[in-house]
Amino acid sequence: MDPIVLAPFLFLLAFPILWCLVCLLLATLSGWRGLASRYADREISSGTHLTAVSGTVGFVNFRNVLALTIDARGVRFAMWLPIFVFFQPFHLSWSDISSMQEVKRFFRRELELKPRDGATIRVAGDAIAALQAAARGEFRASPAGESSSGQLVIVAIAIAVVLVVVGAGVAAYGLAR
Repeated sequence: MDPIVLAPFLFLLAFPILWCLVCLLLATLSGWRGLASRYADREISSGTHLTAVSGTVGFVNFRNVLALTIDARGVRFAMWLPIFVFFQPFHLSWSDISSMQEVKRFFRRELELKPRDGATIRVAGDAIAALQAAARGEFRASPAGESSSGQLVIVAIAIAVVLVVVGAGVAAYGLAR
């Protein structure tokens, strides 16, 4: 069979495998997997729910893919996009956080959380005020279904990227014939 015809099928086979390997590498090197193994996940039904939060765990930057749920007991970290395999949610209680301080990195305000045992976590944006208020005991419960506005924008961008990639593949296949 012609290698040009096989290329899209090989890509469809190789890409998910490569994606899983990259996710495993990032989850391990960032310290996310260690945090998830040390701090058990707790579902939080009430509290402040934030999606599309930017932040870093260890040295890995997670731009607009973190989901935080904050309540009087602590904060739950998860990925709101299901495409990130190997990133199990974890819950940090306020007593598990040894320090929390606001820092400025590259002209951006971030809140740095240092768990007693694990990688340093930094969050940016609306999550800073929500975490600081919750740590002071001033948390508010979000109405059901409330989330940050960035979620729809990111989903729309992801759909557009997929359509462009598929369109480019179809065009390349047509030109190769």
